[in-house]
Amino acid sequence: MAKDFKEREGFGTKEKLSKWIYENTLMPVEQYWGLDLAQHFHKPLADRGIEPYATWAKLPKGTRIRQRATPDCINIIVVGGGTNPGWYAGDFAYLASASIDAWR
Repeated sequence: MAKDFKEREGFGTKEKLSKWIYENTLMPVEQYWGLDLAQHFHKPLADRGIEPYATWAKLPKGTRIRQRATPDCINIIVVGGGTNPGWYAGDFAYLASASIDAWR
């Protein structure tokens, strides 16, 4: 899939793909604030006046917002070969790195 995103879709870098995702994935603000992640981690930031969460907390229902605060919050990870192409999206947090070379 990484090869397709780069060669067929024109995303020459992971950063370009992250920026496209950031700019093109919107959701209603009330759906965003209904997420556990937003309630537990971003609402306290909004209450302290930290942007963009403070502004998002004041928006009327139906207003469409980006799903992430910045494109830097979107990480693209490429693993494996090309025999079973696929892609996944999720709300995963980075915890640690591990080498797969020892598993070969």
